[in-house]
Amino acid sequence: MLIRTMLFATAAMVATPAFASTVYDTGLLDLPSPFLGNATNGAPTGALGTAGKVSSAIGGFGAASVSDSHKDQWIQRNVIGGASVGITNYQARSGNGSAVFASPSGSGKADLEYLFATPVALSGVVGGSYDWFRDVVSNNPAAQAPVYRLILGNASGKALGGGTFLVYEPVYNGVGTAPEGAWQTATFDLSSTFWANNNNVTRAAGVDSCKSGGTCFDSLGDWISLNSSLTVIGIGVGVGSGWDGGFVGAVDNVSYNFGNAGSATFNFEVAGLNAVPEPASWAMLIAGFGLIGFAMRRRTMAPATAA
Repeated sequence: MLIRTMLFATAAMVATPAFASTVYDTGLLDLPSPFLGNATNGAPTGALGTAGKVSSAIGGFGAASVSDSHKDQWIQRNVIGGASVGITNYQARSGNGSAVFASPSGSGKADLEYLFATPVALSGVVGGSYDWFRDVVSNNPAAQAPVYRLILGNASGKALGGGTFLVYEPVYNGVGTAPEGAWQTATFDLSSTFWANNNNVTRAAGVDSCKSGGTCFDSLGDWISLNSSLTVIGIGVGVGSGWDGGFVGAVDNVSYNFGNAGSATFNFEVAGLNAVPEPASWAMLIAGFGLIGFAMRRRTMAPATAA
């Protein structure tokens, strides 16, 4: 299919250079922690870090519920089922921190999202990347790892009903069993495999909804070609929603490349914290706090998608 490469915004915009941004835990919303250890003012002292804000809930799905004051910044979103997400020094990457996700069961879900004040055209997306980590204490299916989402809007930059995403998962891009205990880097481009979480997007012949049991995968380039009038209103990373079992992991160095509209990389760090724990310390923390009652038995179930 012919893939358009001209990028537009919902308002006229000038080409933007690439930039790198450090995202500190103090920049997240100050929300409570359900099970990440003893916390005071959002700073967990338990199994998943000694500093950093985490969340238990922040409202519903979809960008329509996010105020303009929370645009152009990372916020905790869609946190349900006892899951948590926050920036802590547990499994630090590229500095003293990373964005840590923990979910106790298949009913859990947690996201970090960055919603743009000025959306850009889906037709201008070039690629992106992120670093991800799956902890050895996870007992959900071994193919499941944190996902990357392009959050879509209509031609005017308004959120589509129910929240609409194009979703990148490592398992559908050559990672059969997600490595545990070591950071991985996922890089995607127009040839990478994505799936759409609902029918608000146009699908190629034979491409059905994942949720109806169909064949729901296509290349990012083909999704763009069929939906060139849509916009990207944000990006997100997250875990859960349809996963089975418990998961602990992390994400860092999230990037996007929107061609002439610019590119960016976000590094998650803990403000005012210099020490990075040794791997042995992580293991002691997990054992000491009996991390959310995970069974150490691995399951071998087939992978399930995350919305």
